[in-house]
Amino acid sequence: MKPEKDHVKVLALLLRSFPNLQTLHISFQIKEESPNISNIKNYQQSQELSTGYLLTDLKTIEIDNFEVSDQYELHIVRYLLDISNTLEKMNIAYFHNIRESLRIRLSVSDLLLTFAKASPRAAVTFT
Repeated sequence: MKPEKDHVKVLALLLRSFPNLQTLHISFQIKEESPNISNIKNYQQSQELSTGYLLTDLKTIEIDNFEVSDQYELHIVRYLLDISNTLEKMNIAYFHNIRESLRIRLSVSDLLLTFAKASPRAAVTFT
C-alpha cells in the first residue's frame, strides 16, 4: 500500500469515530525539506481514496505547516474536501518556507481548484 493511502485510511478511521465533529485542526509534521514543485505538477488523483463516507457536521478545517514536501498532504486535503458536505471554511497555513515562494503557492492554489468539493459553500483560504 502506498503511504498516501495509509495516511488517508488512518484519517478516515479516526473521523468515523467522531461523526458529529464540527471543527478539525490538522498540523502536519514539519520536515523542513525544500518544497517540491514536482509534487504539485505530478500529483495524481487516486480514485481509490474515496470511502463513500460523509462528514455531515464538519464546518471548519484548519491545516497548519502545509509544505508540500510529500504528496500525502495533497491527498489529505482532497479527501477532506470530498467527504465534507457541510464544510464552510478550510484554512491552509503554509509552513514558512512556502510562504516566500509565490510560484509554489500559485501552483498549489491552481491544483486545489481542480479538487471536487462535496460542499458548494466550501471556501479554501491560504495564510
